[in-house]
Amino acid sequence: MDSLSLREARRLALRAQGFGSQPKGGAGLAALYRQAARLNVLQIDSVNALVRSHYLPLFSRLGRYDLADFDTLAWGPGRARQLYECWAHEASLVPAEVWAELRWRRELARQGIGIYRQLARFAAEQPQLVAQTLEAVVQRGALGAGSLAKRVDQAGPWWDW
Repeated sequence: MDSLSLREARRLALRAQGFGSQPKGGAGLAALYRQAARLNVLQIDSVNALVRSHYLPLFSRLGRYDLADFDTLAWGPGRARQLYECWAHEASLVPAEVWAELRWRRELARQGIGIYRQLARFAAEQPQLVAQTLEAVVQRGALGAGSLAKRVDQAGPWWDW
């Protein structure tokens, strides 16, 4: 029976995760997409002690890259966009193939089943707010939740909970 040393096993595990193959001169759109497709899911996270967290997995594997290239893949116009937002485990960016495979989750959400029950209840109880939010996104494009706030008092700590 073949065996691996501990060092070989570690290197194999890291290589399988896409580490150790940084292109010289940084990564362009194609390399970014290939790595994102290899990972299947990039969790969107607004924490930005250094940079927003969804930029880090590709950097850790590919090295430096232009954040605008990533933004093009994630939020660009037309065919330039190759990653799509969805609720995979958390808010995530996924390649089109993965997005299609997660249709069952979107159907659960549409029906208000399981973890989507409270969201469905909120939508039923607040249809005007849902309509206003959708209209804002249609008119202004992708928005963060803070773009919709009409705060008059001072924001609280952390995520303003």
